Amino acid sequence: MSASAEPPRALFCAALATLAPGCDKSKPGATTIESPRTRSAEVGDGDGARDVACGPRGLPPDRHFVAEGLCARVVATQQGRLRGLTFAPNGDLLAVTVDGEIKRYRDVDRDGLFASRPPETIVWATTGADNGHDCVLDDEQLYCGSRSGVKRWRYAPHLDRGGPGEDVVVGVPEGGRHRKHPVGSWEGFLYVAGGSASTVDPLPAGHDTRRAVVKRFALDKYTPGRPLQWRDGEIVTRGIRNATALARGPAGGVAIDARGDVDRAGEDVHDDVAGEAIVSLEKGRVDRPLSSAEARSSPLAIAFVPRAPRIADALFSRWQGGAFVALHGSWDRGASTGHEVVWLSFDAEGKSADVTELPHEVVFGGGKFGAPHDGAWSWKVGDAGEDPVRPAGVAISPVDGALYVSSDNAGGSSPTLEASGSLYRIARLGR
Repeated sequence: MSASAEPPRALFCAALATLAPGCDKSKPGATTIESPRTRSAEVGDGDGARDVACGPRGLPPDRHFVAEGLCARVVATQQGRLRGLTFAPNGDLLAVTVDGEIKRYRDVDRDGLFASRPPETIVWATTGADNGHDCVLDDEQLYCGSRSGVKRWRYAPHLDRGGPGEDVVVGVPEGGRHRKHPVGSWEGFLYVAGGSASTVDPLPAGHDTRRAVVKRFALDKYTPGRPLQWRDGEIVTRGIRNATALARGPAGGVAIDARGDVDRAGEDVHDDVAGEAIVSLEKGRVDRPLSSAEARSSPLAIAFVPRAPRIADALFSRWQGGAFVALHGSWDRGASTGHEVVWLSFDAEGKSADVTELPHEVVFGGGKFGAPHDGAWSWKVGDAGEDPVRPAGVAISPVDGALYVSSDNAGGSSPTLEASGSLYRIARLGR
């Protein structure tokens, strides 16, 4: 993936902080004091200028990259295999794990970090399945993919437990290679993706109506206790092999098709497969590309950037109207790629630039002192760290405009980092 030349990248600031296992602020040694300071940036003009360091738990500047002027901090570690993120209007951060735990993060003491135990981190509900991928909050209803469809819970800040939830959609095929069920909700419809059974389907009867499709369901047709049936859903798009994210873009629905391409092609082509596609969701049209990412970079989540003052304050105004995409990375490639969050430009019609190479800007990923490096990367401070970092979810805070990133690493080359999984916060220095 070749990055666009604009905007230029320069050195950034980060502060190396003392980290404790689990980011538990109540444990001895878990401190928010920056030690030592490594770099800082001058904020303001004239006599009012001041040096601003990255803040508590800033990532080591020789181990990561953020866009110039931003700060990346780890706000929670050892969280397991975190996947999708979504925010509640009050600033509660909700994350789902591959094991189906729905976690609620709330910064009770307002220090910018999440302690690893209640009341700041709680398991709010479970999907009852081991295929957790993402959730969406719409009109106080939290929808999450379940083993055979979609479940929902009423969400309110005063509720510390969501309970068992209720089935909204059932009958989505469970088995096979692509058994996660991404969800989206807008304009009164619930959108649900059902992946193909394998990388190369044998095309059984009904293959184009049950699998490798995105369907939608009118929510006003749902009656509690009487879930909607997958077979009755309206087909929006066929032939979308492995949708990993559904979202509402500037001009309509958008899906990420992390296709990975075919197996059993007669020879080893894993380094030469087609790129991952970001496609429009238009009834009767299959996979009309809007943009793409490098093959095996594995895009898992997309968050469109609203046009709001908080975005200009916390991030960059030029990013408004575009989208952040989490590139998870893949083991199935000779040269590692992905393991980063990138920003893609979309115009008012929801289109990206029509060029051969994807124009993008790296927001967060591997690198050293302001120079980005594509592919797998890691960091470690004391007993805390992540190896490798694998971005899986992205969400923008409705309160302060910061970008939050989840990583679902659950083990790696270092046994001390087993079952890590972290949450990162990216914002302007001093924010």
